Amino acid sequence: MVIIIGAGLAGLTCAKVLHGAGVEFILLEGSRAVGGRVATTVTPDGFHLDYGFQVVLDSYPAIRRHVDLEKLTPGYFESGGILVDGEKRSRVFHALHHPSRIWESATGKYATWTDKFLLGKLVTELILASPEKLLSQDRLRISTRAFLEKRGFSSFIMESFFRPFFGGVLLDNELTTSASLFQYYFQRFIFGCAFIPAGGIAELPRQLAAHLPAASIRLDSRVARLMKKSVRLQSGETLSADHIVLAAAAPEAARLLERTAPPPARCVSVCYFQSAEPLYPEKLLVLPAGKQRLVRHFAQVTNVAPALAPKGRYLLSATVLQRETLDDAALLSRAQAEIAENYPAAAALLKPLRVIDVPYAVPAQPARYTLQRTIISTDPNVSIAGDHTLHGSIQGAMESGERAAAGILEKA
Repeated sequence: MVIIIGAGLAGLTCAKVLHGAGVEFILLEGSRAVGGRVATTVTPDGFHLDYGFQVVLDSYPAIRRHVDLEKLTPGYFESGGILVDGEKRSRVFHALHHPSRIWESATGKYATWTDKFLLGKLVTELILASPEKLLSQDRLRISTRAFLEKRGFSSFIMESFFRPFFGGVLLDNELTTSASLFQYYFQRFIFGCAFIPAGGIAELPRQLAAHLPAASIRLDSRVARLMKKSVRLQSGETLSADHIVLAAAAPEAARLLERTAPPPARCVSVCYFQSAEPLYPEKLLVLPAGKQRLVRHFAQVTNVAPALAPKGRYLLSATVLQRETLDDAALLSRAQAEIAENYPAAAALLKPLRVIDVPYAVPAQPARYTLQRTIISTDPNVSIAGDHTLHGSIQGAMESGERAAAGILEKA
């Protein structure tokens, strides 16, 4: 018997692999739904609001191994972005996915010709590199910002593209995240396409859970204490197991392992707006230029997934990395004003809907983060899984679950 603590992507993937191998397990989840941070809430009016601007990359190997993409009814973004500076706009497209738009991308005024040459050179290198090699470079102690500066990129493209896009991807406006992760994520975007499931990001963990016996998943079952070959629930019940997989998010894992403090993390707030008409027609993310931005990027998500809003309505998601001390009303007002700097119609068109805060979105992953991990187990009967054990992504979470399951199967 295996007990898995946490029904996020790591725990669900671990359970799926064990179930496929015929291993009995119990999957414990403290909340009322599977998915953990990969969650969607539905408003009374029928708007589907994800916890963060979360997209699935079809180039993630774990997604290919465990998910039926067609059943998610994916709404794909075009590979590119709308780079905006005030009301100036440049549409940039991925040449491999949109070859007919190479000229538009090449002549855009978002970068110097030198920057474009350097960008093409970097993309070529990433296409030829192995993911394992990219991730292993974390030991070189270099941040994303330092890496880009060392490669000779100008401050112009830094503020028009790299910071708006990867600041939002990494949830790190200062680009202090390890350059190895930046390169790995950039490569995944080069090879794949990003999509949102028709019903929101929560459809991903729901599909994983559908592969499992319903009786093996216990919701509302928060673990109070981790013991040797057993766990005690808050209800007082004690469950025994031959092996335990701790697949909870880092703060919960730190609590159960009795660490003094969880590792640092990055937070995010998402401002949602509705409208009766679309703000813009493209299936693209909008990237406002500049470092000092409240809204790091925004997207009219119903352009790719119309079912996220009631019929005849549109939904816009704006990512905020530092909300400071603003209350929800003030945050929505400021976010709308910033969006209107790029799209003046937003001032009258957008109607504030809701703010969703995610205090723990991804683990902080500065240069040499692989050498700074603190959540480890000294008990051979306890395995640790979760994105904090590899890297903060859907791939990292799912792959960690695979690895935990593989370790158990090797001992069986």
